[in-house]
Amino acid sequence: CINKIKVDSWWRWIFWHCSYCFCKCDEITEESERYWSLVPAEADPGFLVTGVRFIKRGKLIHIQIQQAKPTLEGGVLEQSKVWKEPDQISDNNLTHSSKVYTMSYEQRALDLDTLSAPEGYVLTGLKLRNIGGHLNLEIKVNPVMFRTGEVLNEQYLWIGNDNTPASSQPRKLLPLIMPDIPTRLAGSNKVDGTHDMYLNFDTSSALKDVGQTTVPFVDAQPVSVQPATWLSGAGLYHKGRIGFGGYVGLSVETYDFSRHMSANMPQLENL
Repeated sequence: CINKIKVDSWWRWIFWHCSYCFCKCDEITEESERYWSLVPAEADPGFLVTGVRFIKRGKLIHIQIQQAKPTLEGGVLEQSKVWKEPDQISDNNLTHSSKVYTMSYEQRALDLDTLSAPEGYVLTGLKLRNIGGHLNLEIKVNPVMFRTGEVLNEQYLWIGNDNTPASSQPRKLLPLIMPDIPTRLAGSNKVDGTHDMYLNFDTSSALKDVGQTTVPFVDAQPVSVQPATWLSGAGLYHKGRIGFGGYVGLSVETYDFSRHMSANMPQLENL
């Protein structure tokens, strides 16, 4: 075993001695759940993203988007909303696929970020990438004509945060302190990991769960606004409590309509 955790041994009198050895074993097997899709999830031309979530297809975890047709001045055609199925990736030889991020003991970091579009842009896609051995989020944004709702498909940007622990202003590690299974928490979780931080997936506490569970859990709940509207950003965050593994999930940011509003109120005529 390479990664050993030293635990207390015991003696009985001076003759009997017992030594414990507690190991973290990282082995790629048929039951391994360690694969993340790096294929972009993009809205169709003329559509924008109105919701996001994590889903699992086979052994792969994907980002799935909900897309819809925009209408004028921030509206969305409700009947056009649909969850777009991610591109299929064969389960064969996932470890060596350029479309897949394979987690291991040496490569298990997830970057936490909040990414926002420039003014006048809307969210049209998301993707995960491998940067410095970390799993990192990027968003795709396109300019939109506010008066008509037309998305300019040929003009787009991919926005991300390239900071790593080796950067001049390195990311901060979010530690998971003696983490128990997240579902054992009786209270509510609190967002404690946000922009420019990262965490390492790890085993649960040796004391609380004998290290049997990988934490944090992945929150697969859909994240969307009701009624649907334009979005201008997305992010990855962690929520939990000290002593528990918590959850990682996706977040979204709604479009800022304030610049299209007039600050001058019209004069009311006397009734």
